[in-house]
Amino acid sequence: MVSDTVPSLLAEQSATFLQAKAEPLFFVREIIGIEPWPYQADILVDLGEFPQVAAHTGHGVGKTALGAWALLWFMFTRNESKVITTAPTWRQVSDLLWSEVHKWNRRMDLSKMGWVFPYKLLDVRLEIEQEWYAVGESTDEPEKIEGYHAPSILYIVDESKAVPDKIFDAMAGGMSSAEAKMLMLSTPPSDVTGKFYRVCGRKAEKNQWRIHHVNAEDVAINTGGKQVSHAWIKGRKAVWGEDSWLYKIRVQGLLIEVSEDRLIPPGWVERAMELKLTPVKKAKRVLSVDPARYGSDRTIICLREGNKIHALLKSDQNSVPQTEQLVYDEFLNFEPDEVIIDMGGGLGAAVFDYLKKRKKIRDKLVEYDGASSPMEEDSYLNLRAEAYWHLRTILGEGDIQLPRDEILEGQLIEQKYEHRTYKGHTVIKMESKEDMRKKGLDSPNEADAIVMAFANELIDNDAPGQGIWL
Repeated sequence: MVSDTVPSLLAEQSATFLQAKAEPLFFVREIIGIEPWPYQADILVDLGEFPQVAAHTGHGVGKTALGAWALLWFMFTRNESKVITTAPTWRQVSDLLWSEVHKWNRRMDLSKMGWVFPYKLLDVRLEIEQEWYAVGESTDEPEKIEGYHAPSILYIVDESKAVPDKIFDAMAGGMSSAEAKMLMLSTPPSDVTGKFYRVCGRKAEKNQWRIHHVNAEDVAINTGGKQVSHAWIKGRKAVWGEDSWLYKIRVQGLLIEVSEDRLIPPGWVERAMELKLTPVKKAKRVLSVDPARYGSDRTIICLREGNKIHALLKSDQNSVPQTEQLVYDEFLNFEPDEVIIDMGGGLGAAVFDYLKKRKKIRDKLVEYDGASSPMEEDSYLNLRAEAYWHLRTILGEGDIQLPRDEILEGQLIEQKYEHRTYKGHTVIKMESKEDMRKKGLDSPNEADAIVMAFANELIDNDAPGQGIWL
């Protein structure tokens, strides 16, 4: 009886192995023991049939788990294969993708396909033999990625939108292997540059790939809120607005073109929120205040040191005395060189007058009025336009750290401008707050506070009434 059973078992395992090798979806279902969501299944099917597959997705749809499944499938079905994983940051390599590899490795039942080889799973390395392994690599050393060769090789590029072209160039040699595959998974880029954008959005490269688009709204509906919650979708609509760039990119997973009337490219804001700066010794400290009393507006206090924004402090529904006390307390804590108060709308002037009564802060106070005349009257309609353009310039230089704040991010990239003829000159005019409100957008209080914090560089120190913004 045993002699009859063993060949039968071996035949069954062999058949399972051959099907698992050809079909990553079968491997995930039978060997890992998980039923992928339909959009994940579609990507797995294409990965088995095509050499190059890319997916631009909304947040939270399960793309990193998909990358881990692909790694395990390729590793355990191809002799002396190599899988190279990378991402824009080491944290994304080690803490995200490889944590998923460890998770799903524990679920696998390799005995179903007759697996008998021992293997080692370390932090970012899965090794079966010396020349048979998967490994995670960072993107700051292209030469490491360039040296990989194997009869079968798979590159998995997580959050591909921010991976430099030089990394993809380094992979080109490995893609000449007898069996070479690449899987790119990412939320859409916020600009129109880079390999991932060209693959997903430009016909010349798109034709060489199998492209998938995954909308987190659809995922929430199709999974009953289990993969992406309905509450998260609702929250993003409330914070960003359904027509905003951030919503289209991060929820709907859409590729967008940068329109000419947008002041700040989203990629610049993302970069500033990723950057970590150490302010130079004795860097100037500025505390800026955008006051608000009631309604949907918030009082925002910005703490700037050099080119680093330490924090945005937010307070709802403050009276003038409450706002004045809040500002004074932060002044004592932060010890800034200047305290800039937005004088627009009336409330700022009242807060300013209250603060002038305090001896310690009196000489640090500076008025800001966005409707006042700019320094360069032949280029800007008013100070608000000049100050926003000044911030745009600093962001473009890439030497500014902003706090991770999705409301601030949305406000900055939603700012629009136009050119208008004024006093015989073509000047830059920002979209008015009134027009923004008509479109359902909140007042950009967080963005205004950041803009004011950097507007001190536009001051005319020789003008009458020194310390007043002109």
